[in-house]
Amino acid sequence: NQGTVFLDEIGEMSPYLQAKLLRFLSDGSFRRVGGDREVKVNVRIISATHRNLEQMVAEGTFREDLFYRLNVLNLQVPPLRDRGQDILMLAHFFMQQACTQIQRPACRLTPATHSAMLANPWPGNVRQLQNVIFRAAAICESNLVDIGDLDIAGTSVSRTHEGDVASLEQAVGDFERELLQRLYTSYPSTRLLAARLHTSHTAIAQRLRKYGIPGKT
Repeated sequence: NQGTVFLDEIGEMSPYLQAKLLRFLSDGSFRRVGGDREVKVNVRIISATHRNLEQMVAEGTFREDLFYRLNVLNLQVPPLRDRGQDILMLAHFFMQQACTQIQRPACRLTPATHSAMLANPWPGNVRQLQNVIFRAAAICESNLVDIGDLDIAGTSVSRTHEGDVASLEQAVGDFERELLQRLYTSYPSTRLLAARLHTSHTAIAQRLRKYGIPGKT
């Protein structure tokens, strides 16, 4: 009561439960399974789905009255592959979470894993990323999780060994060059690449010129 209820994959709800939910949204009351009295609460409802609810309403598989009751404020969340800044942030968060959950010493992702994660299409979105990180934390014997520990496509990216790095500037430059080269095949223009990496067209154009990557104009 006085809290928030998150209903994930609302589009998978059966017609029976849709009717139950609609009643609850109308008056805030429900009856617990096996209960014999009504319980009334005041909660905020947040629901999510990957399905097209408007199409489901047209097809008759989702109640129209429930759709309009839920669709007060609509937030479209882009797929993970289009949110480059979120990928690494979430990966590091999930790594800390996984290590705590399986009660192993804290481990971290090496810089060499960043380009592979950013280049991966992540068709399973955040859940896939979380599973990949959890698996890596579970099988990696070292406190440093490297490319070979990640179960994703493109993990054959060449590794940069610490002994080969002359400076931080070189390491960042190598990573940046490799990332841009890999992504440019899928985003073959400065504007597309800038949108993919959530940065300015000018910044990408300058870096493409710097590294001599084709199609830099």
